[in-house]
Amino acid sequence: EETAAPVRVRRVTAPGRTPGAEEARRLEARSLARWVHDEVAGGRTFFRDRDGKRVQAQPGHVAYLMRSLTQVQTYLEPLRRRGIRYVVEGERDFYSAQEVVDAVNLLRTLADPHDRVALVGVLRSPLGGHDDVEILALGRQSLLDYRLAEGPRRGELPPAAADLYQRLLRLRGEVRFLEAGRAVDRVFEELPLLVLAASTGSGPQAVANLEKVRLMAREAGADGAGTLKDVAAEFERRVRKAEDEPESALEEETPDAVRVMSIHKAKGLEFPVVVLVDALNEGNRGAEPQVKVWQDWSTGLAGLRLDDLWSLPGAFLRAKQREREEYERRRLLYVAMTRPCQQLVVSFGDRNRAGGDSLLSMLKEAAGADLADGASHTATCGAGEIAVEVVEEEPENLELGEPDAPPAEAPPDAVDWPGYENLWRGRRERCEARGRAPLFLSPTGLKEAGESAPAERPHGLQRPGGLQRDTALELGKAAHRILEHWDFQTPRPAEDLEEAITRHASGLPPQQQAAVVEELKALWAGLVDSAIYEELRTARILGREIPFVLPWEEGKIMEGVIDVVYERGDRLYVADYKTDRVEDADTHRMIEEYDRQARIYTEAVRRSLDREVAGFRLLLLRLGRGVTVPVGARGGVPLG
Repeated sequence: EETAAPVRVRRVTAPGRTPGAEEARRLEARSLARWVHDEVAGGRTFFRDRDGKRVQAQPGHVAYLMRSLTQVQTYLEPLRRRGIRYVVEGERDFYSAQEVVDAVNLLRTLADPHDRVALVGVLRSPLGGHDDVEILALGRQSLLDYRLAEGPRRGELPPAAADLYQRLLRLRGEVRFLEAGRAVDRVFEELPLLVLAASTGSGPQAVANLEKVRLMAREAGADGAGTLKDVAAEFERRVRKAEDEPESALEEETPDAVRVMSIHKAKGLEFPVVVLVDALNEGNRGAEPQVKVWQDWSTGLAGLRLDDLWSLPGAFLRAKQREREEYERRRLLYVAMTRPCQQLVVSFGDRNRAGGDSLLSMLKEAAGADLADGASHTATCGAGEIAVEVVEEEPENLELGEPDAPPAEAPPDAVDWPGYENLWRGRRERCEARGRAPLFLSPTGLKEAGESAPAERPHGLQRPGGLQRDTALELGKAAHRILEHWDFQTPRPAEDLEEAITRHASGLPPQQQAAVVEELKALWAGLVDSAIYEELRTARILGREIPFVLPWEEGKIMEGVIDVVYERGDRLYVADYKTDRVEDADTHRMIEEYDRQARIYTEAVRRSLDREVAGFRLLLLRLGRGVTVPVGARGGVPLG
């Protein structure tokens, strides 16, 4: 009566017969996985959240609660087969997880090339991709040694083994003298362990487990004392002993994953939908020993049992123990039934022997009806009702040890292997080309690469004063540095220019300095009385030498520096200074040349200020006037 959600009993049966406990669990597990896939992930289940909003259920809203995790793998396998993500909370088989065993084998073989058992484990893992027949053939030819990749017998190696051996040999040389954490990090960088783990049925959990291996190796080598060999040996010892260690919890990283945990682990937690799994399970209670001694410290009594003979204190203490066990079962059921917010599903597979001490038996006692018998119905329980749903599950495909069907004749190999090889060769070449290409681009770089302008300089656009390229570049830099701090309201521009030249051009070589200073003075002489000087003097300057970055096509990043952004009235302008010698007749060529730069710069300002830009201005310092480049004259900028 105290459960916060409606209760539904889900009874899974096999048509025509009553299976044993093992088969019943498999039937139940497969039926539950289908329910999560079709009803929950399929968008057919809804509930109301705390605010009364109707919410479509997701796998992350579902929790499997179990009396113990002894049979947990039975319930996880159907979830894997249906691609349903899950997180096991409190499972303590980290060192028996296959991805951890494979990783430990890899570390062992890198630490010791003589460890052929570890090498066989690597060959059988997803990284090696070899089956037992191929590994047996390598063993018979004495090729189970990755050091053969550089020996005279390397030509005897099959291509797949040769590629793996070369990788292992190269890694061995790189990591053998590194401390453990750096060595394991290098292994993870070089080999696609995380990608392979992510492709398995329990992908998120497998990736988290491998990251835990990496973290444990880092901790072992934190003081510089742990080598890869030390860590590999310790991992091997733990795997062999199957030490208790919980798998790495994913917590909030996988909100779409079914939570699987023991009822004890669920204390204090809440879930929209809770499935009380294997409700007919009697727990771990076994047969009582024929010889037993009890000692009760609260009463000072000592009891004894010998076969069927009991001492009087022993009979009393046994009854007291049974009473405590009964209380614990009821408390466990209470914890389970108060975890759901929206719905509690009590699930079990019908079997030929019902559990007398099961959680379902207590529900049966409370409801006064046999919930594990008959067809679908509704049972009254206190002030509420329990809906009993009978689900039939066909058992023939459960892989319960029945004789396998004869394998079908393998179809002829019609795979176009040369085409497959060419496909991957092309992918590799494109990947390498992408890797060589710069991640950051600039408008100037695109222009110089010929993406937006003719390769040669337009006729009439000349370096100032016929200067050498290096000197012309220094002139442009000095002019930009001066303009970055220039006061357009100054009443004494000549004196301010002398101070600016001393500050920004004094570090140049003497011959180059003389040419730059001469050009700067000539340029400023015409600039201070020009139209663009007046334009900037009467404008509200919002920023100068403004750096920006933008997402670009194919995952690249566009970066640049905007010379000046200013307002005139309510209109916003972006401008770029030019020190080139330009004739009036060549301005139309400049508009074409700087079209893409104009669109990139204005797009950066538009996104940053969330305002439309009235125009992009080329401020021709020698002519003393500006040229407006129409933004978007040839279409938009292809931003990422």
